[in-house]
Amino acid sequence: MGQVRGVGSRSPAPTSPTGFWIARPTCPFFCGWEFHAEYSRALEKQAGRAIPLVVGNDGNYGGVAEAAQVRGDKKVGVIMLAPAPGWGPPTLT
Repeated sequence: MGQVRGVGSRSPAPTSPTGFWIARPTCPFFCGWEFHAEYSRALEKQAGRAIPLVVGNDGNYGGVAEAAQVRGDKKVGVIMLAPAPGWGPPTLT
């Protein structure tokens, strides 16, 4: 852990600017969890020092990672489609 300069983590729920999870229908029991603060404390305890932490939406971060893999060293645009939970095939009525 001595060489780690920072940690990036993804979150399946939206977070407020202060690092709290915001209510979401798929995981209401985590609403209000101080995700950023608690994760930071756990990292610091494990490493024995403070480590900067950045948290972002898993869909956004997944898109960044996928784009980096697809693009390689080329200068091209990449689009990632990430359907939300509950999306499904259309139904006929």
